Amino acid sequence: LLSKERGGDGDPLDVLLLGPSLPRGSIVQARVIGVLKLLDGGEQDDKLIAVVPSSEAGDVHNFAQLKSQFNGALDIVETWFSNYKGPGEMESKGIGSETEANALLDEAITIFEASLRPAVSN
Repeated sequence: LLSKERGGDGDPLDVLLLGPSLPRGSIVQARVIGVLKLLDGGEQDDKLIAVVPSSEAGDVHNFAQLKSQFNGALDIVETWFSNYKGPGEMESKGIGSETEANALLDEAITIFEASLRPAVSN
């Protein structure tokens, strides 16, 4: 989750996993390499980009390496997310580093863990 106070839409944080096709609901180890910064109806709707370490892209650690080893892949992902809801629905605000992506992930984990704690009444 990314808090509405941070401009998020209150939905779970999305992660796009670059690697082999997996059955829905699979749990796999992944490494975050960056973030695609998007607005959905004016609200922040970032997409973390991650790789499966055991995959063909497993030695990629950042977007520069992704661009070097898989030329055009990031452009395809950005174009798809910018257009999949129809014209003008999504707006790309560029990309962010693996450091930015991991900070978003840490924030989402903190918000999620806090949501599991029972409310304390006085």
